[in-house]
Amino acid sequence: RLYAVQTGMKLSSKGPEERNFLLKVMDWLELSKKQNNDNEAISNDVAGQAHLENWALKLFLFADKNDRAGNFTKNVIQSFYTAGLLYDVLTTFGELTEEATQNRKYAKWKAAYIHNCLKNGETPIPGPVDSDKSDDRIVKP
Repeated sequence: RLYAVQTGMKLSSKGPEERNFLLKVMDWLELSKKQNNDNEAISNDVAGQAHLENWALKLFLFADKNDRAGNFTKNVIQSFYTAGLLYDVLTTFGELTEEATQNRKYAKWKAAYIHNCLKNGETPIPGPVDSDKSDDRIVKP
């Protein structure tokens, strides 16, 4: 939600209603932080960043493994999509690493690609488009 507030604050066309909404969300965030001060993933930025990076990578690797195995399910699409969004949220903590940037781009593309293939009755191609560069595009655990 912090990412949503920061993104909303950057919009130039925010009116009084939007501003009030963002302030309410900011108040809620502060209250949540106080209520969960014993949870390091919430109270400590470094721990929170590590927690998000871990989840983004887990989702990405789950989706990638299933994609390469030819398992094109809603869970795979949602995992790629969610991993991409989590990498977006990680920009709250600063610039992404090169690997995270590549994973974000690939996850978003692959989610859209598989979704569109299934929607059009086509069979998606497993793995990266250029299999020669697959090791360069994917972070291994």
